[in-house]
Amino acid sequence: MKSHLQMNPGRFSIVTVFPIILFCFFAFTGISVVMYGARVYETTIHKSTLDYSARTAIAYMTEKIRQNDTCGSVELGNFENCKALVLTPREALDDTSVRTYIYFYEDNLCELTTTDPSSVHPAAGTHILPLKDVSLDFLSDDLLHFKCVDNWGNEAETCIALLSQEVDS
Repeated sequence: MKSHLQMNPGRFSIVTVFPIILFCFFAFTGISVVMYGARVYETTIHKSTLDYSARTAIAYMTEKIRQNDTCGSVELGNFENCKALVLTPREALDDTSVRTYIYFYEDNLCELTTTDPSSVHPAAGTHILPLKDVSLDFLSDDLLHFKCVDNWGNEAETCIALLSQEVDS
């Protein structure tokens, strides 16, 4: 008896075509799922990167102010024509020579601790984060408003309340 392929050598039977179609379907489905997962991952990383700079700058400034929140230790000033947040460490309140300056210079949030600010250029500071713009203002004696714009145009702002107050004797 002749087999089916021997009877019709020019035709494909369903037994031959079905596994090929099934393999192509699973391959297409697998590649589609991997491509979709890669796109979701890329979008998540992109959004995370966009949020990183602005939120990190806010968290950094808040933490620095909290670390130095004693009466008279947080003030706004100038550092070589840059508006700066001037912090006096708690242990150096009596010694007015040590200051930490947090300022915006050449599209970067920078920090510099020095004893003589007139002898140091703003470029000597440590670059904390690249940003487009920074705004620092006191809304009242104990409420500091900080606003920043990162390189992607995302804005973040916060108001930081100074908790320390002058004690009347």
